[in-house]
Amino acid sequence: EIRGLYFGLKLAMTKGITCLNIEMDAAVVVQLVKNIDDLAHHPFAPLINACCALMKHFDICTLLHIYREGNSVANELANWSYNLDLGILYFDEAPGWIGSLLIDDITGVAKARLVCPVSL
Repeated sequence: EIRGLYFGLKLAMTKGITCLNIEMDAAVVVQLVKNIDDLAHHPFAPLINACCALMKHFDICTLLHIYREGNSVANELANWSYNLDLGILYFDEAPGWIGSLLIDDITGVAKARLVCPVSL
């Protein structure tokens, strides 16, 4: 997830994007980036610091946590990408197998989310 953020930021910079809203379902990554001062000995500190440095190059750059159910297309593409070599893959059009998810995301179809009950 951290590498995805890094490469996504690099891509956005090369495309000349100046305002960027990033939504990630990786709450841990969002927390690490937002609490950069607490990372002194974290194994991913250099990569997280690099992401923060890249984010400063944009006029506006926000990073928000969203649940994966809030963006099913991104979640499904991310899961599918584990079968690919590292790099960037461009689509001329959305793959057919995400069509129904794309419609669900656009129309805001509600999806159930399983959560573990917390015992007090």
